[in-house]
Amino acid sequence: EFLVDNVLSFGVRPEKITAVRAGDEIRVGPLSIRVLEGKHFRPGTRSGIDAVGYLISADGAPTLAFPSDVRDYSVADGEELCADHCFAHVWLTDNALDPEMYIPKSREFAEYMLSKSRKSILLTHLNINRTEDKRWTLHHACAARDAILEKSPETVVRVPRYGEIIDLTCDRS
Repeated sequence: EFLVDNVLSFGVRPEKITAVRAGDEIRVGPLSIRVLEGKHFRPGTRSGIDAVGYLISADGAPTLAFPSDVRDYSVADGEELCADHCFAHVWLTDNALDPEMYIPKSREFAEYMLSKSRKSILLTHLNINRTEDKRWTLHHACAARDAILEKSPETVVRVPRYGEIIDLTCDRS
């Protein structure tokens, strides 16, 4: 709902817009979409932007979680998702050049993302259009991957490359 005015400014007709907020559940054809609270604000602040995430499911298909661009890695009761796949934006503080800052944050990141899926996590949000001190690279994704695997060796962790096609078919047993 916080983006409606922006979308309208691009010329989208109001009847084509479905405004959602955290807690909503909507159906689109065979898809069931649960709107999740976005946690893009830094912990204890309102520094960041409004965001929502999604849990998407359909009968006989893997569940997909996209918790949004998360900066607050606290997990409240009821926020665990048990999705088959989680698309996890890598963000490990504002200190991309300081391992003493981002390595401890990678452990918080791992714990949070494992609360969304213990089966498969895809690490995304690797940016080339930021200044070096705020750029998330393959190196940072590997730090996040290692932190996830340390806590949950059975979890499949992947870092998609631009243009790579990834098969999300998985055993749901």
